[in-house]
Amino acid sequence: MEVQKKLLPLQSQNRNAEIAQLVEHNLAKVGVASSSLVFRSKSLREIWGFFRIQTILFFKHCFSVMKLLMSFTIFLLMLPVFSMAQVKEDKDWAKYGRYAEANDTITVAPKAVFMGNSITFNWYKFRPEFFKNNNYAGRGISGQTTYQMLARFHNDVVALKPKAVVILSGINDIARNSGYISVENIMGNIISMCDIARANGITPILCSVLPCDWFSWRKDLQPAPMVKELNQLIKAYADEHKLEYVDFYTPMADENGALKEGISNDRCHPVPEAYAPMEEAVKTVIDKVVKKCKRK
Repeated sequence: MEVQKKLLPLQSQNRNAEIAQLVEHNLAKVGVASSSLVFRSKSLREIWGFFRIQTILFFKHCFSVMKLLMSFTIFLLMLPVFSMAQVKEDKDWAKYGRYAEANDTITVAPKAVFMGNSITFNWYKFRPEFFKNNNYAGRGISGQTTYQMLARFHNDVVALKPKAVVILSGINDIARNSGYISVENIMGNIISMCDIARANGITPILCSVLPCDWFSWRKDLQPAPMVKELNQLIKAYADEHKLEYVDFYTPMADENGALKEGISNDRCHPVPEAYAPMEEAVKTVIDKVVKKCKRK
């Protein structure tokens, strides 16, 4: 019995050795060493761990990039809103400030103020001596409609206390610079300017709209018929209220209602030389009005 007890551990060890030899033998058949299997198993665990870490870092990076892109996209979408708000806040719609400094420097009341758009603005720009030599004030602003002129009428006309105001307006309304407006409502704005002028002791002098059959900035419109219709309303109002009416249209229009060849480069605005006959016609009327004022 004692001998058998001593032999059991030896038999167990031998059995384990045999099992090990058998495993080694089987692995050798498939070309895999036990040490290589252990190494490969360890390498796979390391590779999987590395891959998992890199995957987590990748998705974290993607999430950060997505947040950055979303923030940038929101900023781009909101930028026009901020810009529009700033423009809306700063925009001087009627251009009240355009002549504010010039108005403050006037010490002697002008004989007449010329209220108008780019045609009046260019008149002073091309021929300033006509205004300076006759004590006239030019208050034309390019692109303006009768809405805007009416809005600034007090600042740029009434406050200067002239004897007369020469109103040459309406073409930009026909061009829809401030949106669509009927001929009757254009005339309504002109009448309102006349009412304000007379209420303040200023005599309105109404001018016909110059001929025009094409707008370079609104090629879809055909202004010639509306120009003729508006001029008929202006003349009728002047006759009814015994106001002076200066007809620029008739001597400057061709058979199509356009400015005659040679007096315009864009079929809408007169060239500098074309203002000379206009000056002669309007000065005669201003002198007549001022003379009447002195008699009163």
